[in-house]
Amino acid sequence: MSKLSGYNDEIYTSVRASSLRGTLLSYSTLMDLVESKNIEELVTRLQATIYQPQISNLQKPYSADKLEFAFRTHLADSHFNLMRVSPGGELIRDYYYKYIVSNLKVALKGKALNRDFEELLSRIDMHAEELIGRRDLIVRVITASSLEDAGEMLKGGDFGEEVSASIKAYNQFKNIQLFDLHLDGAFLKRMMSALLRYKLLNLGDTELKPYRISSNLALDIVDVSPLLALDIDLYNTLAVLRGKLWGLSPSEIRNLIVRPTFAVSYGLLNEMILSESSQEAIKMLNQTIYSELVPTTPLSDEDSLSYLDKGFLLLTCRRAHNMLMYGSLGSFNFAFAIIKLKEIEVRNLSAIAFGVEQGMSLENIRKKLVILR
Repeated sequence: MSKLSGYNDEIYTSVRASSLRGTLLSYSTLMDLVESKNIEELVTRLQATIYQPQISNLQKPYSADKLEFAFRTHLADSHFNLMRVSPGGELIRDYYYKYIVSNLKVALKGKALNRDFEELLSRIDMHAEELIGRRDLIVRVITASSLEDAGEMLKGGDFGEEVSASIKAYNQFKNIQLFDLHLDGAFLKRMMSALLRYKLLNLGDTELKPYRISSNLALDIVDVSPLLALDIDLYNTLAVLRGKLWGLSPSEIRNLIVRPTFAVSYGLLNEMILSESSQEAIKMLNQTIYSELVPTTPLSDEDSLSYLDKGFLLLTCRRAHNMLMYGSLGSFNFAFAIIKLKEIEVRNLSAIAFGVEQGMSLENIRKKLVILR
């Protein structure tokens, strides 16, 4: 993993982080892209943005899928370059594994659905793998003869245990979304371990000793990264709600929860698990700081989850913007906030590309976006 090693230089980091902040697309630029009449016009308009190098490498005919990969290439490059110079670079490095987990989910779902090699290859972000020297491993996974063989190849490596658990869960319930729950949870648990290690090292410790942290552990971690605390609250909430919808047992749902918990406490999550329905569980969020995210009108179970998901993303966007405005330029949180906003930007651009390709109305495309005005 030598490619992930780096150095800290406060001045360079500040300049780098500040320059990345300046590349975030404005609201007016996003609206200009939404107004593209077709995919070719969208490509032309994107040539005037920071994504120009990646867009210029695309071959005709253009498609929303090709554009999404170009956006993701830009994101991976930005993240990779920043993690080598950022304070708390080891945390930024561990967060990079979010892209690796995303590829694993695509590969495992594809194997479960018997997708062929070419189709899987077209859906894997190989650039993110290549930057950290993992391309050969993911290629071996997607060439595996079966889902179980793919799991065997990943044993003993990053997320190997969680991959095995996700395959077992899939074989029991035959729901490919279980790969998302298990692997997203595994990624967040990895981040929590990294944060704990970072916190201890900054207190002068030289090894990971969780028992030395007081009962204020959750508060300590929030001090280090309020954005990751928000990620965990979102994951735990949706894991409980989806687990209930999919018929998982209370114990199976509890095993998915990432700890320590934050604004959505473990006690409340357990109450949600034992509630009569998903709708009743959602209403329990009124007891938390996320009450504003609870739907105020009746929605279906799936629409309620989508409503919550977008609400959490908007909150992430707001919190990240505040950290850029009021945080220290050379801090870990400043760099992390930029990465989170870049992620949301790529999500928005991908939604615009899909909407333009499908001929959706301007209003319907705008509804898909996560933006602050």
